[in-house]
Amino acid sequence: MSNWNLKTEREASGDVTIDTATNPVTNVEIASGSRLTFKIVLTTPIDITYVNDDSNTETVTTNTFDVQLEFLRDGTDTVVYALSGNMVRACWNYLLIKQDLSEGVHNPSFVSNVLLQPQAKTSHSNGAG
Repeated sequence: MSNWNLKTEREASGDVTIDTATNPVTNVEIASGSRLTFKIVLTTPIDITYVNDDSNTETVTTNTFDVQLEFLRDGTDTVVYALSGNMVRACWNYLLIKQDLSEGVHNPSFVSNVLLQPQAKTSHSNGAG
């Protein structure tokens, strides 16, 4: 995966490979910046080398990092979540509700529809009504 730092808007100098069998993910949060991003927390810190604006590199040891969804790949280098897929849609819907400071009071029918959509798709895809 290609690592992206939301705070500094720096990209890792190369792909970051993590064996989650030996270094499990302990937490994932959805974040948004210029792109939809997962904030991933690992059990054990890893070294990530970032490229600065002046093309110099800086290595950071951390167990928390951000990865843009389009750069998250599995062990066979296949994109895990297509940008047109249901996971991306669900993440955007979640952020719409989370970032609405009215906690859904401003537009309750919209919030209700957004929350019920994934359930309907899941029921439909499982062959249920």
